[in-house]
Amino acid sequence: MFAAFVRYASRPDRACLVFVGLFAAFVAACASGASTELIGTWRLLRANAPVPEACSAATLTFNRDGTFEGSSGTLKTRGRYVTTGRKNSYRLKFEQVEYSGAENCQGFTARDMQANNADALDLAFEREGRDFRLSAPLPSDVYIVYTRAN
Repeated sequence: MFAAFVRYASRPDRACLVFVGLFAAFVAACASGASTELIGTWRLLRANAPVPEACSAATLTFNRDGTFEGSSGTLKTRGRYVTTGRKNSYRLKFEQVEYSGAENCQGFTARDMQANNADALDLAFEREGRDFRLSAPLPSDVYIVYTRAN
């Protein structure tokens, strides 16, 4: 979804915001020893660019074993993730991503998502850990926010 979401961003921002699979990102408790704050299911809360109403059901689930699953429209995503702690945030990287289903909530296919991937995203917790914000690691004002669903 993040890759599709950046379509609405300015051209320079788009170049640095493209993200693998809708999730975003799309990150804790992995083999590299990040925080357990991220474990659980999260749903899309808001973004600072237009996103269709259908995207309100988009979710990300992060597991203790370093795997994740995502859902947006009929597109399902799964794979592994790695986080690296940074001052007040994490660097998030998705690995071994697999896609199933036809399209995400914005009408983008798995092929679209695979073609528009970024190596890593920045993740910062908000509201005392109840939400997290994903953004490109380069300076940008485009972001997407997920809130804890469980």
